Amino acid sequence: GLVWGGDIVVDSASNIARMFGVGETLIGLTIVSIGTTLPEMVATLSATFRKQSDIAVGNIIGSNIFNILCVLGVSVSINPISKLSIFAFPQGLMMDMLVMLIATVMLFAVTAKYKRVTRTFGVVFLVYYASYLVFKIIVSV
Repeated sequence: GLVWGGDIVVDSASNIARMFGVGETLIGLTIVSIGTTLPEMVATLSATFRKQSDIAVGNIIGSNIFNILCVLGVSVSINPISKLSIFAFPQGLMMDMLVMLIATVMLFAVTAKYKRVTRTFGVVFLVYYASYLVFKIIVSV
């Protein structure tokens, strides 16, 4: 049900966004990313409510590692990137990668120092993501 519901949400929201002239990059960074993350979010929240925080953090980190290594690996295997250089990426993508790197370092620093992620840090991460989305919307307009 989650996969089917996620597909409907992503397809419908993407079509509506395209009707309003929203760019494909912004759609991918918001609607598609949220829709494809819903099953992981439900599993992480379920583990958190059951006081299994290791599973929750492992799910988040494992998902990111899988998405970066496996999805990128399969994509590049099908259609190779002709120039693999920092300068070959579009400027907007470099900003997105920088935001992702900062978030990863923040999560690593918090878990390494405090051995847990509290609600306060959760709010910090949500504000960071919201700020990123606002920035992307302003830049795309």
